[in-house]
Amino acid sequence: MKDCNLGDYLFYEDKLVKCVGINDGYKEVILEFLKDEHCPHCNESLGKKQINIIVQSKNFQDNSKQIQTIK
Repeated sequence: MKDCNLGDYLFYEDKLVKCVGINDGYKEVILEFLKDEHCPHCNESLGKKQINIIVQSKNFQDNSKQIQTIK
């Protein structure tokens, strides 16, 4: 089973994200996309999108991928 800890980087739905929060009660993580979202009308930056997702859910398990890091 895949897992995620605070500060980990991973691919979620083929986009680079960072784990910025954890709720241990449900093992829910807060993932922050590293690329800013932009308004489709004026192209102004809307900031970084965050999502909350339960680690044991099929959605997290199917859509998250490990990142190879250099040493």
